[in-house]
Amino acid sequence: MRAAFFKTPGQVELRQMDRPVPGMGEVLVRITAAGICGSDVAAWREIEQDWHRRGHEFAGVVEQVGEGVAGLTPGLAVAGYGSLPCGACAHCRRGKLRFCLSPRSCGGGAFADYLCLPAEFWYP
Repeated sequence: MRAAFFKTPGQVELRQMDRPVPGMGEVLVRITAAGICGSDVAAWREIEQDWHRRGHEFAGVVEQVGEGVAGLTPGLAVAGYGSLPCGACAHCRRGKLRFCLSPRSCGGGAFADYLCLPAEFWYP
C-alpha cells in the first residue's frame, strides 16, 4: 500500500508499505477520503526532525475485520473518529465530549490506501 509521510517544513514522501492486518478488535479500512485539518497544516509548518504519518479526518470502506469485532463487516462504508473521549473526566460527564481532558487519539495515518484501527474508531 502507499502511505504519505510528512517532515517539515513542507516535505512529503509517498512510500510503499505492507498492508496492515487487523488484530483482535481491529478493523482494516480502505481509505476513500481524508481531509486536511488545520492542525495538519500547522504541524507541517513546525520544525520536525522525523517523518510522520498524518491524517485524522477520514472515511472509507471496511476491507477486513479482526477477531471479536461485531457490527462492522467487509463492504460497509464507515467514517473514522480522529479521537475518542475518555468518558470519565468532568467535561465528558457533562456531555461536553469535545472538551475531553484525556482523549484517546487514533494516531493519524489516513493519508494512505489503508488504515487499521480498533473498531471503536469507526462509525457506520
